[in-house]
Amino acid sequence: MSIILSAIKRSLRDKNTIIGTIFLVIMLPYIFSIIFSFDSVKESLDISIVGNKNSEINKSYVKALEEFDKENEMISLDYKIYNKEELDKNIEEVNKSNLTVIIDDKNRNIKFEGSKKLSMGEEVIEGITKEFFNLMSVYESVAKEGEVPSISNNLVKVSEYKSEGNKNLIAEDIDYGKYFSVVMLQMAILAVSACSFKNTFYIKENIGERAKSSPMKISKLMSLELIGSFIVIFGQGIIMLLAISILYGVNITKQNLLGMIALISVLSMLSVCIGLFASSICKKRSVGENVCSIIVTVMALASGELMPKMEQFAKNIPILKLNPFVWISKEFNSLVTLNYSENLYTALGVGIIASIVLMAISILILSRKVVK
Repeated sequence: MSIILSAIKRSLRDKNTIIGTIFLVIMLPYIFSIIFSFDSVKESLDISIVGNKNSEINKSYVKALEEFDKENEMISLDYKIYNKEELDKNIEEVNKSNLTVIIDDKNRNIKFEGSKKLSMGEEVIEGITKEFFNLMSVYESVAKEGEVPSISNNLVKVSEYKSEGNKNLIAEDIDYGKYFSVVMLQMAILAVSACSFKNTFYIKENIGERAKSSPMKISKLMSLELIGSFIVIFGQGIIMLLAISILYGVNITKQNLLGMIALISVLSMLSVCIGLFASSICKKRSVGENVCSIIVTVMALASGELMPKMEQFAKNIPILKLNPFVWISKEFNSLVTLNYSENLYTALGVGIIASIVLMAISILILSRKVVK
């Protein structure tokens, strides 16, 4: 017990790490929220509409777009209408558009052609178009048959995109303060791996003296030091969670509290193992602290969760799914925004497996050095 307490005291005396953690969680979210709020400019969207110019329904659709353009403040629309004959002549110009809406009156079919990465504006226009033509279809059926139609039979069928769209974008404003406070909380927990490094490096430096002065096995000494580091990191994680709840309005409820605590505990375990790994491969204290920082930064950047709209980067590289920060960060954000998590157990499992692998590699390296 005395070894665990000494590890805790040693960690709490590390003022630089504690101050750095406070700065990460309290100041950086505020700074980033200011920067990104200035970056939220009006989106310009070029739309090409292909269909019968004389169709009353198509004219009504254009009027609906005009009304939307006048009323909203975030999206500016610039559209052109082509019939089938004009389409062939202006195909290059049409291809340059952000979004193409092809209306086939005869077959009652709407086709969208967009880029692989759909913007918020393109998502909104897609939704407006579907809603408009589905509504028109219902009205036409009522006029012809004199009764309310079955939705499954009479709605306009909308074809798939020519290119796969990104359906994970959220069409509402992001609360940047809340978003970055959650990200920085996770970063801060991992950054405190420096405490674990210093505690395990302390034993590594004095391994001969500790072995002589204590009848306890080196492996047990190391385990107790790691437990002390875990308690400090986990405790700081809980305190920081309460801090961002007060400062940035992060929702803590009965439904998401246990999930958040579980994710913080796994992040703390991973942080401890990162420190242990740095201790096993580094010969100098200053180098080890830098190694911890590099590992944490790379994990955060590779996850695609560090900044808004970076998620697509991680999706395009399958190997990055092995990064535990990807899973943990997604589920943490899901708990904060939606109050539930679909893949909580998967995220916890990936985090625990990554911690065990890091610990096994570190112990193997350290045991070889002790033998030497």
